[in-house]
Amino acid sequence: MELLISIFFIFIVSVVFYALKVPLVLSYIISGFIASFFIHIELEIIEIINELAISVLLFFIGFEFSYNKIHMYIRQSFWGNFFTFTIFFVLGTTVAYTISNDLRSAFIFSLILYPSSSMVIVKILQSTKRLANLETPFIIITLILEDIFLGVFIGILKGSYFPILNAILVVLAIAINFKFRNKIKQFVKFLISLEREFFLVVTFFLIISSTFILDSPIGAFILGIVISDTYEGFFENHISVLREIIFIAFFFCFGYILKGTLLGNLNLLHISLAFVLLILSIFIKIINFFQIGNKRVIIRTLLTMAPRGEFSVFSVYFIEHQEIKIIAAVFVLFSVFLGSILSIYAKLIK
Repeated sequence: MELLISIFFIFIVSVVFYALKVPLVLSYIISGFIASFFIHIELEIIEIINELAISVLLFFIGFEFSYNKIHMYIRQSFWGNFFTFTIFFVLGTTVAYTISNDLRSAFIFSLILYPSSSMVIVKILQSTKRLANLETPFIIITLILEDIFLGVFIGILKGSYFPILNAILVVLAIAINFKFRNKIKQFVKFLISLEREFFLVVTFFLIISSTFILDSPIGAFILGIVISDTYEGFFENHISVLREIIFIAFFFCFGYILKGTLLGNLNLLHISLAFVLLILSIFIKIINFFQIGNKRVIIRTLLTMAPRGEFSVFSVYFIEHQEIKIIAAVFVLFSVFLGSILSIYAKLIK
């Protein structure tokens, strides 16, 4: 019955948001919030869905991590993204630590402010027919580099303060891919020769196993790097539907936990601070896009990059300080809703 109620709310709210031409990711969050008044979901189930969603996402990010591509991205945009990450890290940590005196929650809060949503922004670019725009390559490169930075730093969420260890694992994975690429391709070719259902079972087993072995979604990221540059289109075509279903459940669960996080605790200060941080987070990224040259295109690019999403949602769960968690949740809601609207209507800036 609880599953039926969840699907019912997702369907109804999605229909409304689709008619209003608002990104559906927000409808999943709202559906979860409404459903929280009618159903009960065990925390363990929410944790499993979150871990699975981020592991699948990081696997596909790792899949994009070929040496040639990364060499190009680093040459074109690494330092701008590195300085942007540093500013976000200092800003988020300073604001959150001043409020909470909780260093771990402050670190995680900075990771929530930083990354734009690859999933939301790419869909907006596709739906608004802007894939051929001048700024789109800069946006894609920035999204990929942001995901890579987060892949390295995601160990902080698991209590590790040594992301350099993750960086070493990434380097080793690239070396393995480079050294044994032919044998890896043969193994992947064998996988895709299997029946589709068995291929999906094996792929998800490998993703979950790699996550379990390293006790972090970084394991799926490493796996993606190891088998990168091998039949990317096949993986995308055969896993994309399941990935979408997992992410619907992921954002639904985030909406579900908002009831306990926000109701009775939210005040005007939380809302005001989250809104100010959203504005700052939009314009700090101007560092990445100076090389575009055209001022109007730069503004359009900054607005397009406004939405936060999957990584920010995932990180909220790990914040232990209640007040910082409230501000983070409100920030994510603002960035998904207002950020998506700004991203969609940025196309009007010519």
